[in-house]
Amino acid sequence: MKRMTLLTLLTAFILPFGCGSKIEQKGITLQVNMTPERLSDNLFVKMNYITVLTDEFTPLSTDMSMFVHFWRKKTKEMIVQDDYFPINPTSTWKKGDTISNSRVIFIPRFFNEYAFDYKKEETVRLTIGLVNPKTPDQKITLLQKDLKIESASDIAPAIFHDIGWHQPEENPKAETLEDSKWRWTTQKAICIIENPRKKYDLRISGRVNNEILKEQTVIFKINDTVLDQFIPDSYKFSKIYTISPEMMGELEEFQLTIETDKSFIPSQVSQESKDDRELGVQIYFLYFRDSIQ
Repeated sequence: MKRMTLLTLLTAFILPFGCGSKIEQKGITLQVNMTPERLSDNLFVKMNYITVLTDEFTPLSTDMSMFVHFWRKKTKEMIVQDDYFPINPTSTWKKGDTISNSRVIFIPRFFNEYAFDYKKEETVRLTIGLVNPKTPDQKITLLQKDLKIESASDIAPAIFHDIGWHQPEENPKAETLEDSKWRWTTQKAICIIENPRKKYDLRISGRVNNEILKEQTVIFKINDTVLDQFIPDSYKFSKIYTISPEMMGELEEFQLTIETDKSFIPSQVSQESKDDRELGVQIYFLYFRDSIQ
């Protein structure tokens, strides 16, 4: 598996775009590598951290949280924020320690290929450090690095919604971004996907209407092979699969089929509905990108 060139930086003190004030803390060296190697928007990235505490390290008196921020240098907009408390509390850190941990972050889609100033690549500032939640304006910046992020529209395998799909729908008032857009399938829907000929991750998130359809079975297929068959435990489901080149086959494209054993027509279920569509499964997120497994 390819990994991005190792990023190593001794403790730095410059904060992005004038945010907060600096705290001097010597003796912390942070190393980071990322999978996959080629970064874009609309991408899950595995962040592997190695923190080394040298002889210059002075113990921290409080438990600090780690912040990992991706900033668009073009607009000074934060596009990723992963703030968390390390598994090994910082108050227990001591000279000579080496602390390793991994996190998965998601770089959301932020390129607009229809904008007049659209470019296929953009510089993003990665900033990682420590902060005391009681004094959030005071930060210890451990790493600051500019990264090149490409547009997923130009490098990700194209996914074509073929037969069995209804038009996209959205709810701008949804509580979360992941619930704001979706497409309904009929009882059987097919996607045609470009074959990358290497190991990729397939992520599918969706919903079933278990008030109308009890114990509805959902089936995923890669070409003619059943990938999974399950009855969701609740109305929501989220699945992750690693798809091998052998499963995708030798052709330039392969098929992803989403089907179910039951479907319904809203107007036949409720007198108040005028919706005559056949509905099977509600798909919120369909993702096929480089594997981080």
